[in-house]
Amino acid sequence: MKLLINLCAQDGIVSHNSGVGTIVKRYIELFDKIFSSKKIDYHLNLFTPEYNKDGFGYSQSTYDKNKNIHHTIKMFSNGTDGKKFFGNIENWQIISKNIADEINKIDFSRYDKVITILNDCTFNDVLYLVPFKGNHIKVLIPHSTALLSGLDKNTDKNTQERFVWEQDAFNYINNNVNCYVCATGNFVRQHLVDEYNCKNDKVMDLNNWEIIGKENKYEENDEMIRLFSDIKDSDELIMSFGRPEEYKNLTATMDLGKELNIKTVILTQEYFKGMEIINKYKIKAKETNAILYINAPFAYSFYILNHFSGNIILVIPSKKEMVGLIINEVRKMNKNNILIVANNIQSFKDQIDDKKDGLIVDVDDIKNSAIKIKKFFNTKEINTMNNNSQKRLKNNFDLRKNIDVFLKQILGDIYE
Repeated sequence: MKLLINLCAQDGIVSHNSGVGTIVKRYIELFDKIFSSKKIDYHLNLFTPEYNKDGFGYSQSTYDKNKNIHHTIKMFSNGTDGKKFFGNIENWQIISKNIADEINKIDFSRYDKVITILNDCTFNDVLYLVPFKGNHIKVLIPHSTALLSGLDKNTDKNTQERFVWEQDAFNYINNNVNCYVCATGNFVRQHLVDEYNCKNDKVMDLNNWEIIGKENKYEENDEMIRLFSDIKDSDELIMSFGRPEEYKNLTATMDLGKELNIKTVILTQEYFKGMEIINKYKIKAKETNAILYINAPFAYSFYILNHFSGNIILVIPSKKEMVGLIINEVRKMNKNNILIVANNIQSFKDQIDDKKDGLIVDVDDIKNSAIKIKKFFNTKEINTMNNNSQKRLKNNFDLRKNIDVFLKQILGDIYE
């Protein structure tokens, strides 16, 4: 079989600054392993926005890793001259057209199957701009949606526009052959069906899990060592990290740390200077005596988790989340000094069995959350939960098994 995959992604091809970038890199790695083991004649076109090498998120190491005899990396304009990697719907329309023009140049008759995978709704217009061909399969993977942005589609203009942009794409998939949407978790599947009216038989499952048996490696540098000197001698830590978005709810961890009287560490990356939410974080950090790292090296959070010798409460306080990668990324570290605590939302409850392999708390109720955490924040309980986590990680969160099932659904009998 001769196979071509067009993999479109904002992040994970020549940049790395998000969880989507992490999962895209895993897709690329596992496609290589699977197709090589099955001796499938394949090629990956890796399509991404153009980036300035000194721009936010650009990663030379990610680019170098993705260079491969089986890969073609191409960057396309989104109308910002590389200044904005995400942009708005106007930018998404531009890059979608540019990528569609490139795909339409391909001689599809040279391949048994062509799969175009669109990571996020940035690339929705590719669905419409590439005409139907019998051996071409289009797959949209929405790693987030407008309705999970924490804003109200009925009152917020930008959210309303994005919702319409997404709904049009899902309607197209519902009504056209060889088109599918992928759910990255159980909660996501239900969200797409309930909130966007996706047809069940058009939703495939490609859960955003881990490559089991492979250590997650994170770059370490002198800047991390310097920053770590602020906290390395502490007995205990409570920490959170994430993008500066309201729904990430990082201020809840600062309040929890104050209630628990434990040194609090928060890490985030600003999109641009003067972000209002960053100023909010600074005020809250001062009120709660938390340590706030802004624009620390991307992997500094994992440096802390790897090197801190005392016990750590790792809080994932998001109000909404499609799928949180952090829970299983930390489980893979197999550390007996990290208590994983997540907010009481469905996507986290899909990953954590409360009091068995982590804690589920209502972070809006700081006092009761703190009481529950105190009960389980000891070496014996953390060790027991970590042992249970290792079993569940291996049995339930294997990305390669997910991708095998996905490819079998897409390719049918020709995928042996």
